[in-house]
Amino acid sequence: MSVEDESKFYIREGKQVITELERVLGTEGEYINISDTYFKYPNMPKGSTLRIRECEGSYTPTLKIQMDKNKKRLELEDLVAIGKELGVTLNSIGDISRNYERMLTIEQRRYVLKYNGVEFAVDNVQYLDNKGNNFFEVNIFEAELKDTTGDITRRGVQELLSKKKLLIKPCKQNKYELGMQKINAN
Repeated sequence: MSVEDESKFYIREGKQVITELERVLGTEGEYINISDTYFKYPNMPKGSTLRIRECEGSYTPTLKIQMDKNKKRLELEDLVAIGKELGVTLNSIGDISRNYERMLTIEQRRYVLKYNGVEFAVDNVQYLDNKGNNFFEVNIFEAELKDTTGDITRRGVQELLSKKKLLIKPCKQNKYELGMQKINAN
């Protein structure tokens, strides 16, 4: 399957269809990325990455965390630990449950991360990849300094990441894998 074919999978939320390619780590310590947008925190569970998703010129930091298959959702203490690793504080603002059409297991909860006085809304989504692995994605959307799309700006992302002195590693392998269940666009 070509990279172009692999990129054609969909997440449906209402009338909005997002198309993107999920690339996964080739080996421990290696980074598979689209445009130098994947990062890895040393203290995160094995298989976890932070990626910046580019969508029509805007950028969304996404933390992907591999968890035990029996874990159905990230609890507040899990997100607190994540926030601690990111160097931010985490405040709960309640739960949002949402069902995605024909997907395996989904639960979405919303929290607020506070970083240098800026609040970020966090959508916590669980999903299973095509090998049955259990993952959570935490999409961090800037709440105060956002652009018209609601996504964090690239400058804001770079400033956020530079505080942690994260190392960007180039893609060294041609290993691609769909990270989410394919959903028909129609």
